[in-house]
Amino acid sequence: MAKKVYGTPNNRPPIEVSGNTKVKTFKEQFKANCGLTLRVFKLDGTLADDNQTLADIRAGAKTTDGTCHTRPEKAKVKDVSSFYKREFGLIVGVLTADNAEIPNKNVTLKAALEGKFDEEPKSVNVSGDVDTDNIEAFEDDNGLYGFRDKATGKVVIEPKFEWVEEFDEDGFAEVELDCEFFIIDKNGKRHFNGVVITSNHKGSFLIQTRGNEGGVIKVEWGNGSSEEFEFDYDSNHFDFEYEYKDDTTRTIVITFEDINSGEIWFKDVNITSIAISKIATLESLGCYECELTSLDTGGNPALNNLRIESNKLDVAALNALFSSLNANGGKINIKYNPGTDGCDRSIAETKGWKFE
Repeated sequence: MAKKVYGTPNNRPPIEVSGNTKVKTFKEQFKANCGLTLRVFKLDGTLADDNQTLADIRAGAKTTDGTCHTRPEKAKVKDVSSFYKREFGLIVGVLTADNAEIPNKNVTLKAALEGKFDEEPKSVNVSGDVDTDNIEAFEDDNGLYGFRDKATGKVVIEPKFEWVEEFDEDGFAEVELDCEFFIIDKNGKRHFNGVVITSNHKGSFLIQTRGNEGGVIKVEWGNGSSEEFEFDYDSNHFDFEYEYKDDTTRTIVITFEDINSGEIWFKDVNITSIAISKIATLESLGCYECELTSLDTGGNPALNNLRIESNKLDVAALNALFSSLNANGGKINIKYNPGTDGCDRSIAETKGWKFE
């Protein structure tokens, strides 16, 4: 049975939930994670014994195991009970660090820890330069958040989130749904911080990352295998390498979780396409001698160095790439591609990009 991961890894100790976990351990993990006391109940409503396992007290036929990463500054007290009941069949309640009742269950875990029981998450106005000037967040009668047109009140994104943040200048907003935090665009489509690669490479496939600081990088190799590496807050360089036995076409996904990563490099591996989602800190991308036929940079704002020489990018692919670049400018090398001579470089140059 696969273990699910809820939320994004952060600097707080995770909460590991499995049938073999003792109630005492579960409560200790919760307190270490967010500083508050967790009460755990049996199905009859009485308090569970510390020496019981979670399997002994689960409601129904729930057998899900998982790792929970909580953000106390965002998660509400009232959502903790519903989350553990829904995902794990556990009946729990949250108290203060001193085992006192929390009078206002609408406050965040952080506010409860600080004794700020009058504070409630507020609706936020949304502003930005990517078609979000006229959109604002709102809260419905059930305490869920969505987005609507400021002038007409027309709902743009249905209220289903427990928490929302304002859209940034690139048209993305962080939201919380079912105690999981992720990024959406102005249409409500989910995004992630990462890179999607199509490849049919056989042999050793090397991914080089540079300037990693904090957080986790996870690589799904497209054949059921995956690995991840957690970085501390010193700058780290790390290479992921995998040996493919055949040339089957596969999708490789690199996910960046709560991490600042400055560079990604590929060389001499068969890659058909690369699509970058929102990696706010990515400054350099290199992919040369890789058989690349399409590249979408996703408009990443920090990207300022792009090396894609010796690939198979034709005129249409290069023009599409130029259109996906941010408007902050940088250096780009497109030598030795089929479309090098015929592409429209002015698309990139008007955005401040200089060709090497």
